[in-house]
Amino acid sequence: MGTIGGVVLHIFAVELRYAQRLRDEEVIAWEEFRQTSIEEVFELGDHARGQLVDFLTNASEKELDKILTFQTLTAGTVTASKYKIASNIFLHDIRHWGQIATVLRQSGFTDQWAHDMLLTDVRM
Repeated sequence: MGTIGGVVLHIFAVELRYAQRLRDEEVIAWEEFRQTSIEEVFELGDHARGQLVDFLTNASEKELDKILTFQTLTAGTVTASKYKIASNIFLHDIRHWGQIATVLRQSGFTDQWAHDMLLTDVRM
C-alpha cells in the first residue's frame, strides 16, 4: 500500500473478499489480485460493490445474524456476524479514502472530489 493506487487496490480487494465471505463463496487469495491499470482497479471495485449490493439487497435478517469465523492478514482470527462484517466494509473504506484525501491535500492537490455524500450523485 505504498502508493495511492496501492491503497485503492487494497480498498477494493478487501471489499471483494468480505463480499465473498458474506455470500459464502470461496475467498480469492491476496496473491491473485494482479490489477495494474487504474481501469482494472476500478473494474475490481465495481465488481466488489456489485457483489456487496446483491448480498445486502437479498439477505434476510436471519442471514445477517449468521456468525462467521475467518483468518485475516493482520488481525488474526475474527468472529463476527455478517451484519457486522458488512458494516465494517463501509468503515474500512471511509478510513482509507480519508487517508488518500489527506495525503493528496498534503501533497498539494487541493482541488479534489466532493467529500460530502450529499454533494455526490450517489442514489440511495
